[in-house]
Amino acid sequence: MSVADRGTEPRLSLTRLIVVGGLAVFALHLIWDVYLYTSVYLGFPIEVPLQFVTSGITGSSAFEGGWGTALVGLGIHLFISLVVAAVFIVAATRLPVLRRHPIIGGLAYGLVVLVVMTVVTLLSAAPPVERDVAYWASALGSHLLAVGLLLGVLVKWSRIGA
Repeated sequence: MSVADRGTEPRLSLTRLIVVGGLAVFALHLIWDVYLYTSVYLGFPIEVPLQFVTSGITGSSAFEGGWGTALVGLGIHLFISLVVAAVFIVAATRLPVLRRHPIIGGLAYGLVVLVVMTVVTLLSAAPPVERDVAYWASALGSHLLAVGLLLGVLVKWSRIGA
């Protein structure tokens, strides 16, 4: 292989790409939703939004579990982030349109993730939350940018399937 050929190789293996994407989604989502929106803007202690994730499985008792249930929520959030990244990245290996337009595809995917997350939350054991304009603005922004755009840029950068 010549040096010129290296420019067309994917930069990371598929597994590494999924892990990098999942960890990046996880970190950015934590900064945006958990820290900036829920803790700074709404004023909740930082463990509360993580307990909310756990409450989707355990119900309101998650809020009585202190940092133990917050850490469970952190683990669930990490798992979901990895799955979200894996679905988009694997889809990009199989759908030429995602390889040709990864940014637009990523933004659309971020919107789909928001809709699915909202439906799953509504159907889960989590207590209802107020979803005002600030909530939707933050949720839309975080899912479009910290999920969709991030994964789209990662797919474009990696040149998977090229």
